Amino acid sequence: MTRLSQALRPGIRMLRSARGVAIVAVLTLGITVNVAVFALIILYFLHSLTFLMLRRRNPSLAGLIEVNIPPWLQRASAWISLISMGALIASQVWHDIQTIRGQSWWDRVKDQNLTSVELAAVWGLIGLALYAYARRGKKWTRGEGDKETRRRGEGETFH
Repeated sequence: MTRLSQALRPGIRMLRSARGVAIVAVLTLGITVNVAVFALIILYFLHSLTFLMLRRRNPSLAGLIEVNIPPWLQRASAWISLISMGALIASQVWHDIQTIRGQSWWDRVKDQNLTSVELAAVWGLIGLALYAYARRGKKWTRGEGDKETRRRGEGETFH
């Protein structure tokens, strides 16, 4: 414990001297944790749904699952997870709808009270934009490399 406290002291001193940075860090951490937990709940819901649908949609893939848990217990666990995660998602969405109805968007931004649904949508759009940008970059790089290879008549790709 002594090592931990010694390691944390300089950081704590710095945060005390820069209170604005500390406040922003704490608020950002709260928003980040909120979005991360909501995303995990959605992920577990989708995982359970996929597991339950796998036998009908892709029996050959379902046959590759080898776990030392009886199939009936696997399905029961997936149903429990699906129902509980679905209830959590519904509860969060209901709470978010009440917040959205009660406050304007500008008030929520000003009070730093954006809903989980709004935050997840924003981060989803950011992720989608980054994915599209990366895909576009790969196509451009691949296309340029192919053009360079054809033009020079060599076997290596030049980037």
